[in-house]
Amino acid sequence: MSVFCQFSGLLGPTALACDTKTGNLYVARYDFKACADEGMIVVLSPKGEELRTLSVPAPEVTGIVIENSGETGEVSLLVTEATTGALYRIADKA
Repeated sequence: MSVFCQFSGLLGPTALACDTKTGNLYVARYDFKACADEGMIVVLSPKGEELRTLSVPAPEVTGIVIENSGETGEVSLLVTEATTGALYRIADKA
């Protein structure tokens, strides 16, 4: 058994989504509004390497859905957030 990826700080992963085209894993990191202004989604490669971090306008990220554009290949994430009760669309411009 091995650890694929280990994070530190915050409360830990609260949502995962896998892009079946690239194999990248999107990991939502949850924090309380009193501790942070923004949330984050970490993008990991199929080997567990951190590729980039995407910002979310509010910190309490609770869910992710990947939305692939078939023609352009662009990836957007639909992200739910508990502080605002909002649904955000965030582009992943890799």
